[in-house]
Amino acid sequence: MADPTQNHWKFFSVLLQKAAQDATAGFPHELSPKARLIFLPLQEGMEVVTLPRDRPLDVSPDAVLERVREVATNRDLRMRTLAIQSAATAAVVRAVDPATSFCGDGRIHGDHVVVPVLEVSPEPYSRCPALELNVIGNISVPRGLADTVMEVVVEEATSELSKPQPGGDIHDCMKLEPGAVIQRAARRLLGRVAVSISAPQLMGQLYNELSTIASLRYESQVNRGSLILAKMGHPSVRRIVTFKERAPLNKPNWARKIVQLALPSASILCDELGLSGIGQVVDYDPTREDLFEVVFVGHHRWHLRHGNTVLLDVHYGQPALPRPRLAKDAFVSTLQHVFGAAGTDTERLWSLASAAVESAHHGALLVVSEKAEDEATRLKRQSTPIEPILGDAQIVEAFSAVDGAILMDPAGKVFAFGVILDGVATDRGTPARGARFNSSFRYVDSADHKVLALVISEDGQVDPIFRCQ
Repeated sequence: MADPTQNHWKFFSVLLQKAAQDATAGFPHELSPKARLIFLPLQEGMEVVTLPRDRPLDVSPDAVLERVREVATNRDLRMRTLAIQSAATAAVVRAVDPATSFCGDGRIHGDHVVVPVLEVSPEPYSRCPALELNVIGNISVPRGLADTVMEVVVEEATSELSKPQPGGDIHDCMKLEPGAVIQRAARRLLGRVAVSISAPQLMGQLYNELSTIASLRYESQVNRGSLILAKMGHPSVRRIVTFKERAPLNKPNWARKIVQLALPSASILCDELGLSGIGQVVDYDPTREDLFEVVFVGHHRWHLRHGNTVLLDVHYGQPALPRPRLAKDAFVSTLQHVFGAAGTDTERLWSLASAAVESAHHGALLVVSEKAEDEATRLKRQSTPIEPILGDAQIVEAFSAVDGAILMDPAGKVFAFGVILDGVATDRGTPARGARFNSSFRYVDSADHKVLALVISEDGQVDPIFRCQ
């Protein structure tokens, strides 16, 4: 009999939840996954039990009991088992919120069918990039990285349920390496792309082939090209150049050479047979979900995009959700909190910060100081002071190419670049972040005036650092 009070079930529930939390710990939105085990009885008069008990699920066992009666005379034990487990899984699926819940397949243990469930917080989950369609033809497909990670974890829970005593060996239960989980999920997402462009033969290899192309240089140049992934003859693809012979993706050196031809206004076309030419996207209806872009944004780095949405950010073969970039309302609010409205050109500073996010492929650091002119003089031996000039996107792009901070005042006037910040050690630093992040805390906390540092990482993440007044 599957006794929910036995410790191994509690261990299993806890380890399932931990596996989901570990797999999503690096996400920019905190999904806070929770695990539940649903015990559906196979005999009349028994109750449905949920672990943990303080989170019961309103699910009826009637459909399961009816299926037990229906298959009672079937001599095929395997078919009886599958039918009962399927009925239990379906009953739980109907009872949970389909928008935020992920159910594994039920498995019979004694007098119960046990079904694993993972649930995520609705608001953070809704901010994770995802497609709309979850079925193409009659094939179930993933929508995004977040939901696919949950499905991978809950599938592992189903595998654990196939053991005689799930959770009985805490050293060998739900042993999932978070990076491996995310990679499995990313490969499935790229498999969905392959199905969408009518290239099922690429399902198991598209992720690896794109990562290999991203790792290659062409005559010492870093990859900055892009691909349009769409089936041959897609109505939203305008073809500019057609190759007489396609370059297959599984010939990475050839493919990398072709990608070098891409321009900001034109991409390499990739269909079910390989790289076929150069073209552009025109009048694409994103509800079709059958045209994608791969943008190579640096050495070993590429993005999967659909329309204006980045679905996946892959760096050195490790996939991740894209980090949220700078939000204007939050940026303006921070500026006004630090400096007040008088003398602060929020529009100019917003444009400079936006330019830094877009152009700083190796990260950047902007420092806005009410004493920028004095600081440029004080730090002249560890910076390059300039004649003061109102900043613009070109200046930010040029000055971000070298190490050190760009120093400006609240009106957006630039006084120095390549500034090496000073300051004393502070408790607000962390060894988990790099030199820009930690030196900004030291400088801000040591300053005797109002100052705001904007730390921009390689992936476009922006950390505003200031001292609370």
